[in-house]
Amino acid sequence: MHGCGGVGLSAVMIAAACGAQVVAVDIAPGALELARRCGATVCLDARALAGPGAVAAAVRDATDGGAHLSLDTLGSHATCAASIESLRRRGRHVQVGLLPAAQGRPALPMDLVIAYELELRGSHGMAAHAYPELLRLVTAGVLRPAELVTRTIDLAEVPDALAAMDGPAPGGMCLIRPA
Repeated sequence: MHGCGGVGLSAVMIAAACGAQVVAVDIAPGALELARRCGATVCLDARALAGPGAVAAAVRDATDGGAHLSLDTLGSHATCAASIESLRRRGRHVQVGLLPAAQGRPALPMDLVIAYELELRGSHGMAAHAYPELLRLVTAGVLRPAELVTRTIDLAEVPDALAAMDGPAPGGMCLIRPA
């Protein structure tokens, strides 16, 4: 899991609830702590892993040769490449996040995609037909989405919060109180 914002943490929680061994990667210590609380078994601070390919190598080490599935919920060149490079043969990369075009689109390491016979998917989120099972897990207390809310703001604070979205995030989700 590359990127532990709201979407990434939701995916960590769901994957852990389904029995997956989750490796979470982010640059924010708070986001990594939330990932741990959501069920990640390994949390990697990408800032501490210097050098080309260091994040992918750390994920491969943590997963005994590479992840079966990797999600990139941020969409930068670095997170997309690390996600793909961290996979084992015939692994699956799911691109969920995508930074604005002005910040550049990620280049795909197609040599690895071909050599490792990787599967690439894009996703806007969960399909509606899966909602009943997801809601059953929430009702049963297996998934705890309220734990992802790390701050609450008033409606008047929304413009500033939106303007700050291009910068580093504290992790978790922001809930907006209606006026």
